[in-house]
Amino acid sequence: MATYAISDLHGQYGIFEKLLEVIDFSDDDYMYVLGDAIDRGPDGIRILQKIMTSPNMDLLIGNHEFLMLNSMDLDGSIDLFP
Repeated sequence: MATYAISDLHGQYGIFEKLLEVIDFSDDDYMYVLGDAIDRGPDGIRILQKIMTSPNMDLLIGNHEFLMLNSMDLDGSIDLFP
C-alpha cells in the first residue's frame, strides 16, 4: 500500500491517467489531489468525476475549485456578471 499526493492537474486528464499507470496505482493505494484539478485544460470535470467515483482518492480544493464554487449559484447556474 502506498500513499500519493499530487496537485495542479489543471484539467489534463490524459496526464493524470498516465501518472496512475506509471505508479501502478491500485485499489490498495491512496491518493490525495491537493487542489487545482480544474481550469485551463479541457477535462477538469472528468478528473473530478474520477476522484468522486474512486473510494481511494480525495480532493482538497484549491483556489481554482474555490473560484468555480463561488461563481455558481445554488441551482448550478453560473453568474458571469455578479
